[in-house]
Amino acid sequence: MKKKHISMQAMGVCIVIVLWISGCCTLNSGNTGFRFSSNDSQKMAVLDFEEQGFLGGEKLGRFAAEELTTALFIKQNLKVVDRAQVTAIMVETQFSPSILDVKSIQQLGEKLESDYLILGCITRFDKENFDPETNGRISVQITIRIISTRNGEVVGMISRQSTKKEEPKIIVGKMVEAMAGFVRFK
Repeated sequence: MKKKHISMQAMGVCIVIVLWISGCCTLNSGNTGFRFSSNDSQKMAVLDFEEQGFLGGEKLGRFAAEELTTALFIKQNLKVVDRAQVTAIMVETQFSPSILDVKSIQQLGEKLESDYLILGCITRFDKENFDPETNGRISVQITIRIISTRNGEVVGMISRQSTKKEEPKIIVGKMVEAMAGFVRFK
């Protein structure tokens, strides 16, 4: 367990160093979160996460987006676009996260009055279906990207993998909540 903690922490530090070198974030001593320059008016819009692999038939992409939005608002005190508004605009514009071009990102950001879009992907790696009676372990990876609606540039990214003996929804909820701690405005 200690090796996983050290490797995940090391990965987080490496990501922050790469972003710092590229000028996308700043480092504060003792903190390994992504810190973006911000003013009080900047907002984030969290889109439904893409789903890959068998995730138990639930809409975990929508669940993950709801959980991340809540965590960013409550725990990080960030301004976020209401998820009902995000869903309505996504349906209206027929925006597909799998087709990302700068123009569509800018248009979506304008409609949502958002400075950043957060896109995510949930992937299940193991081949067996989850069966609580067999107490099987499942392996899930979540990747989150933060994209500027001004220029379509990826300004932050984090990815985590977890293998546990829990239902996919529980694993995803815990992972997303933990990952929200790495997204901060200064």
